[in-house]
This record gives sequence, structure tokens and C-alpha cells, in this order.
Amino acid sequence: MNLNHTKHKEIIDKVESLKYDGYPLITKEQELMDFIDELIPNVDGDIKDQLVEYFVEGKPVDWSSYLPILLQAVAHHFEPKG
Repeated sequence: MNLNHTKHKEIIDKVESLKYDGYPLITKEQELMDFIDELIPNVDGDIKDQLVEYFVEGKPVDWSSYLPILLQAVAHHFEPKG
């Protein structure tokens, strides 16, 4: 099995578990960057910037709209480089 696929599934499983545990309250840009770093270690800086640009400082993350963006970035991060 492709290692990237395994890692991708592991991250999606983490995201699914967040749904059950309740999402973290994130209201600061640095908290969001830390969350992304923890969820997707070694994430490309451009991808992290794209993920953070949807965030508005001081307002909680709207997980219902943010999660699809996050999962799309995870998929992009792990797609085979050809």
C-alpha cells in the first residue's frame, strides 16, 4: 500500500475523530497554524498559507466550511508527484 495513502487516511481519521470529540476552539491565527502543523506534519508552506488565508483573526473557525478546504489540502499534499 502506498505510504502517502496510509498517511492521508490517518489524517482523515484524525479529522473524523474531531467530529466526535468536538472541534478545538481556534480564534487566533497561530493556534490555527499549530493545529495544521500537528495534523499535517511537514506541510508545504504554500498549502499552510492557503489554509490560513480563510481564517479571520478573533472569530472561531467555522468547521463546517473549513473542513472541506482542509481535507482538499490534505489530498493535494499527498497526491503522487508525477
